Amino acid sequence: MGDWTRNLTHMDGHIVRLGRARGEVVQPNFVETVKDEGMPKWHEDIDSVYHQKEFGNLYVEYVIVLPDQMESGMEEEFWSVWQKWRGKLGVDLHQDSGRPEKPTVHDEL
Repeated sequence: MGDWTRNLTHMDGHIVRLGRARGEVVQPNFVETVKDEGMPKWHEDIDSVYHQKEFGNLYVEYVIVLPDQMESGMEEEFWSVWQKWRGKLGVDLHQDSGRPEKPTVHDEL
């Protein structure tokens, strides 16, 4: 949910800072591209117009590890927030699909 920063030490020793502002969400397996922070580009002719080094992009893949259990108090708080969000922004998948309503089926036992 954001509000974090991390420093990565590049191979040449300089620091690359990654982070998210509060409220920014990173989805699992999201790949962030950090322009000009990747590996140096190779040029065949050292005496070419490329006297300065050029760098490619750095690609950072986010692997999100979610907890497999929560304390009961935390679970209740999470559920309360989740229900509020669903009520406000949630989608009714059946209604959104445009399919007709299914008739109510009764068990014959």
